[in-house]
Amino acid sequence: MSDSENESFAAATAGLFVTERKKTDNDEVAALKKMVTELQQKLEQALQQPKAEEERKVDTATASACSERKANAESGGTMCGRSEVWGRVPDIRELREVIQPFDPKDASCPDAAKWLENLEETSEVYGWSEAVKLHCARLSLRGCAKLWWEGVQTTTKTWREFKTALVMGFPTSKNQAFYHNWLSARKWRTEETATEYVYEMVAMGRKGDFSEETTTSYIVNGLSEMWRRARVAVGRVTTVEDLLKEISWVEGIEAAAGQG
Repeated sequence: MSDSENESFAAATAGLFVTERKKTDNDEVAALKKMVTELQQKLEQALQQPKAEEERKVDTATASACSERKANAESGGTMCGRSEVWGRVPDIRELREVIQPFDPKDASCPDAAKWLENLEETSEVYGWSEAVKLHCARLSLRGCAKLWWEGVQTTTKTWREFKTALVMGFPTSKNQAFYHNWLSARKWRTEETATEYVYEMVAMGRKGDFSEETTTSYIVNGLSEMWRRARVAVGRVTTVEDLLKEISWVEGIEAAAGQG
């Protein structure tokens, strides 16, 4: 091959090599740019995800609050926000409204086991811890129960210990004979309404495990002063519902007589 041919071949070969090399370099640069772009997109997504999650939580909380306000408005504003009372210690005024005091001498007071059961149900509604339950229980003791607590509080530190000690200290001792005597002796008083008297008697009848008919007979006898004042004779009634109708009728007669 002549010198001129060699030079032409070298020039052609070199041009092809350079072209291919440039093409390869361009492809690598494009791939790198694509990789960098993808990495930037992933980084932006990673940075935006916590913000989106936080916004979602805020939206959820806002929707929940709106729903609660709507429910409160629909109920006439009587519905308290659950978060306002959940788990906190009630003050003395609130405590008197939600827990019946435990006084063993009060015939209308439940026995220790039932009283504790009622308190447990109330605590579930308000989300009380065991420490709060113990606090509320001891503040609700009256009479000899309060004296009892003064004697055992140094050894009774937990809610479970309190429940065990209270049931042991005040075991259920009232039987049907007790409730029979109580219902027989309890008469309607003029300073109370007949309806109040009826429901107190019904509660005691249930505690004594009497039938509705038996309890009703005690109530009718206890209302004898009311019948005498109205100068009426009450027919035989066997249910509380029928008795309340008779009472309403008698009260109507007394009201009419008063107007005359």
